[in-house]
Amino acid sequence: KILFHGAGEAGVGCGELIALALNVWHGVPLPEARKRILFMDSKGLVCKQRVAKLQDHKIPFAHDLDYAPDLLTAVKLHKPTVLVGVSTQKGAFSEEVIRAMCDNCNRPVIFPLSNPTSKSECTYQEAFEASEGKVIFASGSPFDPLTMRDGQTFYPAQANNAYIFPAVGHAAILCKAKCIPDEVFLEAAKCLSGLSSDRDLVKGKLFPSFSEIREVSATITAHLCKYICEQGLGEAPEGLEGSDFSAWLSYAREQMYEVRG
Repeated sequence: KILFHGAGEAGVGCGELIALALNVWHGVPLPEARKRILFMDSKGLVCKQRVAKLQDHKIPFAHDLDYAPDLLTAVKLHKPTVLVGVSTQKGAFSEEVIRAMCDNCNRPVIFPLSNPTSKSECTYQEAFEASEGKVIFASGSPFDPLTMRDGQTFYPAQANNAYIFPAVGHAAILCKAKCIPDEVFLEAAKCLSGLSSDRDLVKGKLFPSFSEIREVSATITAHLCKYICEQGLGEAPEGLEGSDFSAWLSYAREQMYEVRG
């Protein structure tokens, strides 16, 4: 289960995209996929018994579950393995909450995505220490790496839309896309997920370094161009009809702006 702390329209939109991913990639029917995604708002767990007073965007996630008045109770009661913060409530992911997440699984996924740093639900150090290094972490705000006494360094991932949005927009322009359905964002995420090495993942680097952002953008742009054309959502530039990924990658690189001088 995935538990979101915060149930604004942006957060619920993220939940809906995860449900779509479960549907498209794993064949889980959308209504069933939504049942695996829970939301907390200022009044507690979004659930069926509150449906009469919920805003419209929350209703698809108002499941027939026991109500929980606070985050810690929800984590203990419904046992999520993924916790996402979109609440802008600093400190919401307390040591107790993080330890409770560790009771639910060996490697809890904890993403405090709220910006700026002053509103992040927890820091990387707080999550790392409370979980005894078990956490799989990404945040909306940047945090410093942690160096252990034995010299090992672990890095906090930053879940930044700079990995996705420029590539989506560039691909749409290059292929004259008629529309950009949600599945395009799923394809971008899938492509990004394959760009970190196992060695980087062990150190906490879920995403490539920002120093590599141009090549990351070119790779995702090329992947999306190919997908958009194959799905009939756009048209390939002359000479690229039916081209393989390497041809699209060369084209994407050529079409990127380069500062000179």
